[in-house]
Amino acid sequence: MEQQMTADSLKGSPLLNKASVAGFVQKYAMFVALIFIAILFQFLTDGVLLAPMNVSKLIMQNSYILILAIGMLPCILTGDIDLSVGSVLAVVGAISATMIVSYGMSVPLTVAVCLAFGLLVGAWQGFWIAFVRVPSFIVTLAGMLIFRGMTMVILDGNTLSPFPDSYQFIAQKFLVDIPLFAAIPGSTMIVGALVAALGAYMFIHNYRQKVKYGLPAGTKTMLMVRVAIVVAVTLFAAYWFTQFKGLPLILILLAALIAIYSFITKRSARTGA
Repeated sequence: MEQQMTADSLKGSPLLNKASVAGFVQKYAMFVALIFIAILFQFLTDGVLLAPMNVSKLIMQNSYILILAIGMLPCILTGDIDLSVGSVLAVVGAISATMIVSYGMSVPLTVAVCLAFGLLVGAWQGFWIAFVRVPSFIVTLAGMLIFRGMTMVILDGNTLSPFPDSYQFIAQKFLVDIPLFAAIPGSTMIVGALVAALGAYMFIHNYRQKVKYGLPAGTKTMLMVRVAIVVAVTLFAAYWFTQFKGLPLILILLAALIAIYSFITKRSARTGA
């Protein structure tokens, strides 16, 4: 009898539930693959891939792709797509290069003009999609071709440089390059501890909200495991960055964008057809 009860309880256990396993694989397959690839290349490069300096440089060199990916998230969640995002980035870069390098304009003015141009592009394409009901694929495909051509016209096929240090500050500097944080010993670890605490709070808060409204929330044990993993990974990452020059400023910007977009997406609902 006891053996039968044990077997029945194991069948209903999440550990042996095929649906749970399938859901876990579907949800985290990309993360598992990424970890496997990172470990593989860490071995093939004799430890260079995950060296503190290399990790910082990879983040800084690919930060624009991460920012674009964050912006694309709400677009894809609503069932649309934006094929023009790369071309818009290129034409904005061409405008900023022309204003700063060719005409010697100030960095704040250039940034303001580029942001305004990006907003106008988004509003213009959004008008055709939302009000004229042209499929986003068609609108942004046309935009991709238009803005790619604009980039070639503006630059005339040339490369403009150099940019002033103030323009590249966020993309190339570290936390210790800010005098306020340079005067604080272990500033990177302090920021890492704050981020870890915020992450733990968000996990716990979301769990309590799900329990409050009767939504599936999992067990407290799994909650504690997730919190422990987040805190450990965050603190280790902060320590890893201290082995080079500290925390890249662009990573702080990325964290802020992720927090803002997470807040928006979790508290917004799609309406309409």
